[in-house]
Amino acid sequence: MKKDLRVISWALGVVMLMSSCSGAAPANTASEAPATVSETAAAESEAAETPVEPAILSEEPASEETSAFKGDAFQVKAVDEKTLEVKLNAVTPFFLELTAFPAFSPVPLHIIADAGEAWATEASTYIGNGPFKVTSWTPSDKIVVEKNTTYWNASQLGPDKINFALIEDDVAQLAAYETDQLQFIDAIPQDEIDRLSSRPDFHKTGQIGTYYVSYNVTQAPFDNALVRQAFTLAVDRDYIVTQIGKAGQIPAGAYVPVGLSDADVSKEFRDAGGDYYDPGKSSNEANLAKAKELLAEAGYPNGEGLPTISYLYNESTGHQAIGEALQQMWGELGASVTLESQEWATFLNTRKNGEYQIARNGWLGDYNDPISFLDMWITGGGNNDAQWSNSEYDGLIAEIKNSSDQAKRMELMHQAEDIIFADWMLCPIYYYVDLFMQKTTLDGSVWPSPLGFKYFMYANQPELNVCIGPNPDTIDPALNSAVDGATLIIHNFEGLYTLDEDGAPIPGQAESVDISDDGLTYTFHLRDGIQFSDGTPITAQTFVDSWLRVINPETAADYAYMFESIKGYAEAVGE
Repeated sequence: MKKDLRVISWALGVVMLMSSCSGAAPANTASEAPATVSETAAAESEAAETPVEPAILSEEPASEETSAFKGDAFQVKAVDEKTLEVKLNAVTPFFLELTAFPAFSPVPLHIIADAGEAWATEASTYIGNGPFKVTSWTPSDKIVVEKNTTYWNASQLGPDKINFALIEDDVAQLAAYETDQLQFIDAIPQDEIDRLSSRPDFHKTGQIGTYYVSYNVTQAPFDNALVRQAFTLAVDRDYIVTQIGKAGQIPAGAYVPVGLSDADVSKEFRDAGGDYYDPGKSSNEANLAKAKELLAEAGYPNGEGLPTISYLYNESTGHQAIGEALQQMWGELGASVTLESQEWATFLNTRKNGEYQIARNGWLGDYNDPISFLDMWITGGGNNDAQWSNSEYDGLIAEIKNSSDQAKRMELMHQAEDIIFADWMLCPIYYYVDLFMQKTTLDGSVWPSPLGFKYFMYANQPELNVCIGPNPDTIDPALNSAVDGATLIIHNFEGLYTLDEDGAPIPGQAESVDISDDGLTYTFHLRDGIQFSDGTPITAQTFVDSWLRVINPETAADYAYMFESIKGYAEAVGE
């Protein structure tokens, strides 16, 4: 299932509502991936077998509203137990794809009411509605999931059991793989790529994503745009992709990656937008000279007066090698750079909290639209690790999300990216490819998504041993923002729609959808008998209440903004 990175302008489910995939990834959605491989991890939880009395369909959302949160304004309605009506602000071609993203999954509010936010940390309370259920969870060791017999499509699933090993060190992952303890690993040591790349179990696939560096724009000296531009131009991207990445990564001259369509679907957004600087090898000398001029203009000639700079990255041989290269490249500006590594979950929270100067970052699209890369930078956004704020940018994103004119949307998105590089608030390094090792016996039954997720639910083995990363930061569908967590979530939860092997949206918990002629009203028809793995029925109201939980500011969900396309979102959250 190898796909060329530049060919991933996937013609995903061309209904009038297209789609793509992270997924998530979201889904995704979510969005993050390491230097030479996808950042992943694992976590799932168990579902009690004792049936629970069916929930009564209520007239009002079950979510408790705060004084600032007005859930009644949110235009999602349970018409009856099996019918969910959603009204949109504007035509949203990727809306079905959104409903496959982890944050749109129904969650067991009856469990959360008792266990609180800790529900997603224990096998006994991690109750899902997806293909599998967590039966045991040993932190820093493994998460075991078994086939969920209450899942509507259980008869078509592959493995009876999947063991997700929780290993952070990529060298240890490879050792376990080569001794047949694991059948799949999602991380490859940087110095092993040359040796492994010619083997049939070495896989390289396209991903829609960008590996980049975040500047904390609130901390000196990176509160100065000239300094940020200087550090960005001083990077030799050709060296990083050829000497460290070694997998065909494309040096990045912009933030939104290759693989996404523009208004004219025969063209890519990246081709229409062009580069903001030349990332090629031939321009390195000129770029460095310009960087030195900018740094002097900022008041730091030859780096004089710059404080010691700390570069933060998560543990990985690939990330470390890139950090060492950046340390040397920025050293040519006269900067003194120290390197700091943290384990995955700690790193995510340190970066999210803005407790850094410069940090490694990466983003994989959550669906096939450039807005998936641009809306994360709105003021106060849950994934805005740069702590950046620009009112003009915020206005453009709002206008884009309320427009049904695709040509206008694309024009505005190019303008939004222009603002990013007028302010130089991030430093792109390269456009991703996905590297992983997979036993040849699994070929054709396990697949990756261009959004970073891995799909093991239809593997052709009765028991599967895989590693997608270390302990996940969180596997609460509302709170997760990383690819590893999203992969675990999609094995335990399912939304109204799900994604097929090509990343196209297909029916999941909903068996069908009706779309109004103007494209603004979606009416989903749920399958008969859908339920959580503990036997609790799932109704249209379950989806309403679960979505309200995500957008409620008290939940502090990173992906709450993904619901902005739904009418009444702004009024509900008090914007």
